[in-house]
Amino acid sequence: MAVEPVQIIAGDSLGWTRDYASLIYVDSSGDVQDCPASTWTLTYYAINKDHKFSIVAEATNDDFIVRVPSTTTQNYYPGKYQWRAFVNQTTTRYEVDKGEWEVLPNFVTQNEFDFRSHAQKVLDAVNAILEGKAETHHSVISIGGRSISEMSYMELMGVKASYENIVAYEKAAEDISKGRKPPSGKILVRFPEWD
Repeated sequence: MAVEPVQIIAGDSLGWTRDYASLIYVDSSGDVQDCPASTWTLTYYAINKDHKFSIVAEATNDDFIVRVPSTTTQNYYPGKYQWRAFVNQTTTRYEVDKGEWEVLPNFVTQNEFDFRSHAQKVLDAVNAILEGKAETHHSVISIGGRSISEMSYMELMGVKASYENIVAYEKAAEDISKGRKPPSGKILVRFPEWD
């Protein structure tokens, strides 16, 4: 069973287990093989456009356990990373899983940080412009390649309505993830866009 985290907080200890039976590959004969920790090693590689890091899992019987101390994660740079999991055995290597991690900043070492979502930042900027209280940092926000400071009143009202919905969705999702009922009593659903 895969239990990799979705988010990693820089400076926090990190750990999870991975059942060896969930790590499979197809060998040259076309047979599906699993990868017990007694004979394989498991390594995660994470990379984005500026940074990369790797994590080596430890064997616990035939399963794998990942333990990363806070002294290591404190060096992870915030941002989104693509990760790949590889099993190795002597001269043989197979990719067995992949995903995405978001590394969040170390809260303890931050002097200041804006924890608002992108949608909330855009909504706040639009409201500031509509209320005539816009500051320089509000005008650098662009939507569709156009600065919001150049949009008409009607365009800003449309953007405001769209981003109010996105922010409401985010807040409802956060409430649900924390076991709280959304204020509206409605559970909002987002469907993927298909090309």
